[in-house]
Amino acid sequence: MGIRTLVFLGTLTLGALSAGAQSTITGYQDRLVRLAEIMGSLYHLRDVCGRSEGDLWRKNLQRLMETEDPPQDTRGRMVAGFNQSYEQQRRSHSRCSGAATDEITRLAREGERLTNQLAQQ
Repeated sequence: MGIRTLVFLGTLTLGALSAGAQSTITGYQDRLVRLAEIMGSLYHLRDVCGRSEGDLWRKNLQRLMETEDPPQDTRGRMVAGFNQSYEQQRRSHSRCSGAATDEITRLAREGERLTNQLAQQ
């Protein structure tokens, strides 16, 4: 194998690693955004179902962003996702119902799963 072939293979390997690392980073950031969306949903749903938690979920989002320190564009996506999910739940659930409590349970489970995945990376 010539030196040119070795350099070419080395370049391909580095490119593959970079693409894999980028994919991992993107997946991680997407999970952060989804977790922010869940927090926004829970912010409304838990309030409408009688859990007066004040700004707990907004503060949790702030803490998550401080801890993870994502890039600015990801921060923007997280805030937008939180706010959009809050508004969507507000339009869908104006009062506590079986559907609202089921949604709280589903979202809490998904949030727990995402948190565990994020902690493992």
